[in-house]
Amino acid sequence: DAEPNRSSGSRRRRDRAPAAMSGMEEEENAAELKIGEGPSLPSPLMNCEVAIILEHKWEQLQHMSDGGADQVSQVFEKSQAYVKRFSRYKNPDAVRQVRETLSRYSLVEFELCTLGNLCPDTADEAKALVPSLVPGGRFDSDDRVDKMLNDLSLIKKFE
Repeated sequence: DAEPNRSSGSRRRRDRAPAAMSGMEEEENAAELKIGEGPSLPSPLMNCEVAIILEHKWEQLQHMSDGGADQVSQVFEKSQAYVKRFSRYKNPDAVRQVRETLSRYSLVEFELCTLGNLCPDTADEAKALVPSLVPGGRFDSDDRVDKMLNDLSLIKKFE
């Protein structure tokens, strides 16, 4: 029973909690790669990929004869500014190379996008950001993680 001074919103939230813990819904856990992926969810993209898509859309809007660029929403503009600011790779060829390089390491999309967005410098940093990279799991040693990070840094260096 909810206390009399609680709102009905609190009561509903409290009533939902046992159902989620009963095993009917599986809790998300990035360390175990339980991140809510499913057939109905789109594949994640790195910030640099989103920046390219939004830039292409912006160019399309500018070429519209009815002033399409004047009708861009504030959300579009802020989203575009965000992904431009936090994109580690600017060159479309480098973006493609990052995805191809990380894909060779059999990463799931969540891992690939996290590493592509955050560009960790060391294996320890990468494992802290993506717990599923811990040796004994999907990666057999830090050497493999270091090699992957070195491959990424070479792409950035020659961009």
